[in-house]
Amino acid sequence: MTQPAPEPTPIERWNRLLTEPGGNVLRNKLGLTDADRLRAAEYRIRAMRQGELQRGEVDIPRTSDLPHLQAIHQHLFQDVYEWAGQTRDVDLVKDGQPFVEHGWAPQWIENTGSKMRGVDWPNISREDFVRTAATAYAELNLAHPFREGNGASTKLFLQQMTEGAPYRIDYDRVEKNAWNQASMDSRVQSLQTRTVQPGQLVQVFDQIVVDREQPAAAAVDPELAKAIALQNSTYQNLGTHRSGPTAEQSAPRPQTVSLAKAPEREV
Repeated sequence: MTQPAPEPTPIERWNRLLTEPGGNVLRNKLGLTDADRLRAAEYRIRAMRQGELQRGEVDIPRTSDLPHLQAIHQHLFQDVYEWAGQTRDVDLVKDGQPFVEHGWAPQWIENTGSKMRGVDWPNISREDFVRTAATAYAELNLAHPFREGNGASTKLFLQQMTEGAPYRIDYDRVEKNAWNQASMDSRVQSLQTRTVQPGQLVQVFDQIVVDREQPAAAAVDPELAKAIALQNSTYQNLGTHRSGPTAEQSAPRPQTVSLAKAPEREV
């Protein structure tokens, strides 16, 4: 009698996503095996797809749940990764802090979405909007449901979830390093508490939440300004643009995948 094949280990599952076992380049539809070229190409394509979503050219149901977030991720990264829109099946650690276990991340997102669906957005005060949005982002960031592209997907997701409010989130008003530090500080030291610490993110959101009719600000971060300019980019010269934010570099550990310390590149 044939024995069933053993379940793959976390590292085996992780290596299946890479161009080579133990490497740091994700397998991609573009056939790129160089990290810099992949980073540049993904950045340009994602900026174009992001522009389509922000201009309303793609209809994604505003359900404020996991399928909603997955649809955003799938659209942003459909040209680059076969697994676009699929949640991760490995555990991740970054800067020594774990994200939510992969098996529990979908429920974590559902819990956040449920709370957001219960908000009276048209009548919310600015103070409550700031705290609610900051806490939701902290929770979604801790869930980190995708292997790549969490920041870009979550920012758009949060913008769409709050469209009914008299305020909007203008991410271009915050410098990248300040955003990254606040995001990192919002994560819990131990997942046993199942809570986030959004204190610094609340301060950041207080800077970037504006009246919905207020004109968009010029990006304070050059890389954010570049992303805006790239929103109407075509697929030309995908492998030649070498500037842009730094990608997360990853290396497996015995039971989790560790995202090595590097600036977040999602805009």
